[in-house]
Amino acid sequence: MCQTFKPSFIFTLLGYKWTMPLWTWCKRKGLPVVTWFTEDPYMIDRSLEVLPYTVKPLTIDQNALSFYKQQGHSNAYYLPLGTNETVYRPLPSAKKVDVTLVGHPYPDRVEMIRSLALSTSYRIRVVGPWPELPDHVSVINRWVPPDRVASYYNSSKLVLNTYRRKDEKGNHNSQQIENVSVNNRTFEIASCNVMQISEYKQDLYNHFSKDSIVSFQSLEELIKQIDYYLLHDKKREKKAQKAYEEALTRHTFHQRITTIINNLAHI
Repeated sequence: MCQTFKPSFIFTLLGYKWTMPLWTWCKRKGLPVVTWFTEDPYMIDRSLEVLPYTVKPLTIDQNALSFYKQQGHSNAYYLPLGTNETVYRPLPSAKKVDVTLVGHPYPDRVEMIRSLALSTSYRIRVVGPWPELPDHVSVINRWVPPDRVASYYNSSKLVLNTYRRKDEKGNHNSQQIENVSVNNRTFEIASCNVMQISEYKQDLYNHFSKDSIVSFQSLEELIKQIDYYLLHDKKREKKAQKAYEEALTRHTFHQRITTIINNLAHI
């Protein structure tokens, strides 16, 4: 196919899903491969395996970018994830749940939700293969497709966004690089026009204004934020609208593709 089509470049996500013979074949044939490392820094050991074979490494984390450049990969580029606004979008729905969290039940997340459930009367919902939680926590104990995730966001007053630890079991991060940048859910929640309360990351307010997404750095701060915004519907809706506008203006995948194409003009 490459010999017939003669691509200007080959674009792939992650890269380590490819076999090494395929990487070496592309290099031998002079076919430039661009790789978007969308699991950095958690899987950075796997990224490093194929980094020498990619002509333009794209990473979603600023700390990973710094590490790559320290390793001599001056052509590395920071590109955050984004949102598919045709899937993650506002949907007509009654706000039946106070707080929703979608994601893997990492120990820190489980502890946080247990603490919220035991110390408050919030109507909480978690989505994913979660363990048993207090009775008033609704558990959707399975992975669900993106359109279903969007419906869960839309039926919640607040959506939590948290991150895994750098040394989480299952990571491939022997360098112990700390994540400092935002994840995909930052953009997906915003484009649903639902208020988000995010664990603080230093890169957060490079993408969204402080008027749109609220952050927290402790359980006490999180509870304080939830209490306040559950009592102030108008302020909650105003922040959700602001984040929604910023997501659609700056953070769709169409805009990311445009950035990629512009940065590859000279390959």
